[in-house]
Amino acid sequence: MHGLGLSLWTGEDVPVIVDVVQVTQESSLIELTKGSENWEKVAQYITLNKQIGLDKIIQQLSTKYTISAAVNKEIAKLLK
Repeated sequence: MHGLGLSLWTGEDVPVIVDVVQVTQESSLIELTKGSENWEKVAQYITLNKQIGLDKIIQQLSTKYTISAAVNKEIAKLLK
């Protein structure tokens, strides 16, 4: 009774729920730019955590900051 045909009807009468938490988090991220007041703290964090690698550092910083390609390059320079 609830076999293959159920997947055909999925979504027709079920309302779509938007994940409000995700939308709120994306809009509350801080723009990270070189020379901003947070840059010195971030640079210090990067130099202290070089051993974890660029990908992990970017992943961790992305939870709080939006990171442009230019800033990503600057972070890579600090790791060298």
